[in-house]
Amino acid sequence: MRKAADVTASAHARAGTPAPAGPLRRVRRIGYAILALQLACFFTWSAILYRRFSLTLDFAVYHQAWYLIAHGNLDPYNTVQSGYPFWRDHSEFIMWPLALFYWIWPHDVLLPWLQDAGVVVAEAVAFTWLCELAEKYRPGRDAAWLAAAGLVLLAANPWTWRAISFDFHIETVAVAFVALLAWDLANGRRRAWAWAVPLLACGDVAATYLVALGLGGVLAGRRWRLQGSVLACLGVGALLLITLIHGNRSSPIWSYAYLAGPPGAPFGVAALVKGIANHPLRVLRVLWAKRVDVWTNLAPSGLLGVGFVWLLPITIVVLLTNTLAQGDIFAVPGFQTLPLYVLLPVGTVAVLGLLARRHRHAALLLTGLVVAQALAWAAVWGPRTEHWLRVPAPAAATLASIESRIPASAEVIASQGVVGRFSGRTDVRALTGAGPIPLSGGTTWFVVVPREGIETAARATSMAFIRELAGPLHAVLVAHAHGVWAFRWRPPPGTHAITVPAGP
Repeated sequence: MRKAADVTASAHARAGTPAPAGPLRRVRRIGYAILALQLACFFTWSAILYRRFSLTLDFAVYHQAWYLIAHGNLDPYNTVQSGYPFWRDHSEFIMWPLALFYWIWPHDVLLPWLQDAGVVVAEAVAFTWLCELAEKYRPGRDAAWLAAAGLVLLAANPWTWRAISFDFHIETVAVAFVALLAWDLANGRRRAWAWAVPLLACGDVAATYLVALGLGGVLAGRRWRLQGSVLACLGVGALLLITLIHGNRSSPIWSYAYLAGPPGAPFGVAALVKGIANHPLRVLRVLWAKRVDVWTNLAPSGLLGVGFVWLLPITIVVLLTNTLAQGDIFAVPGFQTLPLYVLLPVGTVAVLGLLARRHRHAALLLTGLVVAQALAWAAVWGPRTEHWLRVPAPAAATLASIESRIPASAEVIASQGVVGRFSGRTDVRALTGAGPIPLSGGTTWFVVVPREGIETAARATSMAFIRELAGPLHAVLVAHAHGVWAFRWRPPPGTHAITVPAGP
C-alpha cells in the first residue's frame, strides 16, 4: 500500500497538482492563506517605509532608472553613484519590462511592492515544492506535519523581512525565477528553460544562481545531467559576456583582492584563482572568522536543507560569494542571501522526509527542534525589523512638504538616508560624506538631514555643509524643521562641482 501511495504522489508531483491526501490538502490551503497574509503585511510595511522616507541610496539607484525608463528614457544615466549608464551597474535588464508596471498604477511605492510580490511568489513556489516532497517521501499524516514545518521555516524567517526592508534590490525579483527554475528542473518539466531567460535578465548576480542550479542538476543524476550542464554553461557564458561589455561596475570584485595576494599585487580573475589555489587555508580562516554569520544565515531555514543535493551548489555559491567578500556588509543576513531563505526549507523537508522513512520518531524529534529554533530566531529578531524605520513622522512630514515644492527638472542632492524618495528625476545625488559632488549646472536643491535616517555622513560633516550653504554659498533656505534643512541654490556659471567640507 505504501508503495502505491508513493507512486500516486509522484504522479501528482510530476503533474504539478495538489496531492489528494486530506491533512496535507488542509495544510496547503492554510499555507497559501498565510503567505497571502504575509504579502499584505509586506505591502503595508513597504508603504510605511515609503511614507516615512526610509529609503536610501540603493533604492534611489533603481528607482531613478525605473522612473526614467517608464517616461521614455530607454538609456537612463545613473547619477546617484559615479555617473554611468544604469545597465552597466549589474546588467539588470529586467528593469525595462518592470518599468511597464509604472503605467498600470503610476505611484512610486509600486516598486517596493513589486519586490514584495517577487519574494512571496518564490515562497509560494517553494511551499508547493516542499508539499510535493513531503507527500512523496511520507504519504499521509506525516506529509502534513512535514509540510507544516516547512511553512514555519518559510513564513517565520526574520531575514526575509530584513531583505524587503532594505530599499529595493533585483535579488528579490530574481528569487522568484530561481524558485520556479529549481522546481521545474527537479520535476523534469520542459518549461524550466523558460525561467532561464528572465533570470539572466536579472544581471550578473542572478547568473551565478543559474550556474549553481545547473550544477545541482548535474549532481542530481543522469536524468538531469545534460540539462543541468547546459544551464550552468549559460550562466558562465552570461558572466563572461557581462564582464567583457563592462556591465558589472557595481560588482564588488575588488573586495576579494585580499585573497589573491598582498596589497598592491596585480589583481584579476586569474590572480584570484591562483591565490586561492596556492593558499586555501586563507579561505578557511575567513570562513571560520565569519562562522557566526554563516550559521545565522542558515539556521532559521532549517540548516538540514544543505543536505538536499539540488540545493547544495547554490548554498555553496551564495555563501562563499557573500562571506568571502572583505568586511561584513555581504556576510550578514539580508537580500544578498535571499535564495537560501526561500529554498533551504524545501531541502530541510526533503531531508526530514527521507529520515522519517527509516527513523520516524527521530525525524519527529528533529522536526520539532528545527521548528522551535526557527520560531526562536523569529521571536528575537523579528521585532528588530523596526530598525529600518529611522525617520520620525514629523521629519517625514517636513520632507514630504519639501518634495512637493521641488520642480521635476531641478537637480536634488539629499542625505543618503532619505534620498530614495527624491530620485524620480534625471539628476539626483546622495550626500554620503565629505568630498566633491558633481553638479549638472541648473538650479540645485539640497535636502540635508544630519540626524535622521540611516546616514553614512557624519553629523559634523552634514552640519558643516549646512553652514557652507547658508554662509559663503548664499543658498536660499527654503525650509528648516524637525531636523531637516532644505536649500535652493543657483550655481555660478562654470561651476561643475560642490565640495562637502569634512566638518570639525
